[in-house]
Amino acid sequence: MIKFNKSLLLKFFLVTLLIFPLASSAIQFNDGPTGATPTLQNVINRVVDVVWWVFIAIVVILFITIAVLFLNSEGEPAKLETARRALIWGAAGVLVGILAFSIIGIVNNTFFAVEQSDPCNGMCGPGQTCEPSSGTCI
Repeated sequence: MIKFNKSLLLKFFLVTLLIFPLASSAIQFNDGPTGATPTLQNVINRVVDVVWWVFIAIVVILFITIAVLFLNSEGEPAKLETARRALIWGAAGVLVGILAFSIIGIVNNTFFAVEQSDPCNGMCGPGQTCEPSSGTCI
């Protein structure tokens, strides 16, 4: 019989939480040129990017927790049922999250559509023009 070590699980989650800042610093934002006025589209895109990475981190932790529930069930039907329900609800939550982010993308592309001929993606500030060959603002 395997004994559940709560101290080890707590340490694992604390280490995971300490890794979050490192993972979030890996997110790269397209800031555009210095001095450019932020647009509503840029702000929405930044918020959605950060929320997406947090969502992915939570999903990973959720499924690791579900795996621990399955491993600690030791064949007991009640514990297996709890782990199975957690897996079903976790999968449903992931599906709802992906659909929510898809809807955000559809709304963003519908209302803030960028012309295909603009290689700078609308990132040029006032008085700047887009250099088509390099995709930079001058």
